Amino acid sequence: MSRQHSKPYLVTTTASYPLETAEGAFNELWLQTFVFEHSEALPIAEIEPVFGPLIPVCTELGTKAGPVDLVFINSEGLLTIVECKLWKNPEARRQVIAQILDYAKEISSWSYEELEDAVRRSSKQKIQSLYQLVASSSEELDERDFVDSVDRNLKRGRFLLLIVGSGIRESVELLTDFLQRHAHMNFSLALVEFGIFHMLNDAAGHLVLPRVVAQTVEIERAVVRIIDGRIIAESTSEPPTKPGTPVTRTKISEQVFYERLAEMDPLTSNKLRTFLDKAKQMGWSVDPGQNSLMLKFKSGDAELNFGIFRTDGSFQNRGIGRVPQIGELYLRQLASVLPDARVQEAKDKFLKEVRKRDGSNLTIAEVLTVQDKWLEIIQGTVNEFLIAQAEES
Repeated sequence: MSRQHSKPYLVTTTASYPLETAEGAFNELWLQTFVFEHSEALPIAEIEPVFGPLIPVCTELGTKAGPVDLVFINSEGLLTIVECKLWKNPEARRQVIAQILDYAKEISSWSYEELEDAVRRSSKQKIQSLYQLVASSSEELDERDFVDSVDRNLKRGRFLLLIVGSGIRESVELLTDFLQRHAHMNFSLALVEFGIFHMLNDAAGHLVLPRVVAQTVEIERAVVRIIDGRIIAESTSEPPTKPGTPVTRTKISEQVFYERLAEMDPLTSNKLRTFLDKAKQMGWSVDPGQNSLMLKFKSGDAELNFGIFRTDGSFQNRGIGRVPQIGELYLRQLASVLPDARVQEAKDKFLKEVRKRDGSNLTIAEVLTVQDKWLEIIQGTVNEFLIAQAEES
């Protein structure tokens, strides 16, 4: 059974109109051109925030494994590789993941200079250098740091691989299991479906609805070796240390966060990783942002935000104050176990948070000094929240 978008409606002040799927109206070249010219349509923030914002590099990048449909980069030197497919036959659906993996393997063997040469040959813009292309979209970009970052990410195979198409079928989603047995590079892969619908008439154009159908995270359990600067992950059938213990899953965005924090404070970076691994095992989630990690508890459509950790070493806990009573009690309890801390009142409940008495932000190092008490406070807040949800249902 295929998984598809529900039929969207155009609602005006006088009526509502169902929109019909534009099946067969477009070919892969149209989809490829649309994605390249409108990269903001790709849901990067939902998949791997650290790879954004995307800067278009070229189409049809030549490799020994074949031409790559689309290549993007960002100012951090992280590459996004995109294959555009219209799912017209089963053979194409079976081959597409193996195809994009072959591209990634080939590119991971390149140096910065080899990548730049390939881009020059493929780019229609006739760019002077990859650095200049990115620098035109980014302020205060240091060329040496950028080149080093690209080189390092190439060696590690640290890519975001996106398969973009219309009518992605569940059989394609199942192919992502293949990746758990082939973790030779440190990449993330996602399947993104673009639903394309006719508007009321041809003159009005079309409605394009992107959504993430499936995405992978790092291999669940692996032996990781670093050889000549390259990350090699080998899958293992070894079970978790405790039966029933949730597997700790890590996105590339999360890895990069810890690396950036470690550049400033390696001890705090290691302690935070250990703390958040405990939190994951307790059933809570860690959502990465571009320069942050957010500790959350999710239940259905509702969620509690217990804190935001930033790469500059600061900690914020805005947002939970919007949950009546439960959120405010959490803030008071957290302030009570931290020395020299208080709840900062605000008219907007979203802005209510725990800060130092002088009004400055807490640091990650400071909140981790009370991590055991903090975990107990979070667990108690989650329990109260679940009880309240049950009473409302």
